[in-house]
Amino acid sequence: SQNGEMITTAGVENSIQVWNVTTGKNVTSLGDHSSTSLLVCFSLSGSFMAAAFEGGTVTIWDPNVSQEHLKHESYHTEPIACLEFSKASTLLASGSCDHVIQVRSVETGQVLYHLARHEGPVTLLVFSSSSLWLVSESDSNLVIIWDMSTGKVVHGMMGHCKAVNCVVVSNDCGTIASGSEDKTIKIWDTSSG
Repeated sequence: SQNGEMITTAGVENSIQVWNVTTGKNVTSLGDHSSTSLLVCFSLSGSFMAAAFEGGTVTIWDPNVSQEHLKHESYHTEPIACLEFSKASTLLASGSCDHVIQVRSVETGQVLYHLARHEGPVTLLVFSSSSLWLVSESDSNLVIIWDMSTGKVVHGMMGHCKAVNCVVVSNDCGTIASGSEDKTIKIWDTSSG
């Protein structure tokens, strides 16, 4: 979890375990699932935890009370490669090997945006601190800034020769830094791309 109090384990045992970092004790087991969990993530507030499963299902829990908040089928046609909550925990984005990003309401599970602009598997998602923007990266080395009020592309930025491994958005959303396997860090001006 973002506050460092909880850690999760997930995988082929078809359940997700939540552990207290300080005591090492199992806090809860979240569900008995029919498919393997591929990845999990916590919201910044620690109020929600999301998991993506082999069959495309995304489940959201409140890990503090072991209660399933929302479960819904994904519209991805390939495995989900990354999950990211918005900073306010109101949106959940999933990126997939099908080159598509889905942005959902955490409250209702409704898909708000189906973002298809990448030419490779989407491997990295980062929300800006205001949650106004979502930044994505794919194996095609393209970094895209998406406007979360419209679902439209603000800028697409090419410049790395190999896969981008990390992206950071400044608090004022004026710059984005991206680090790549090509051993470079690029600083992008978000007003011009």
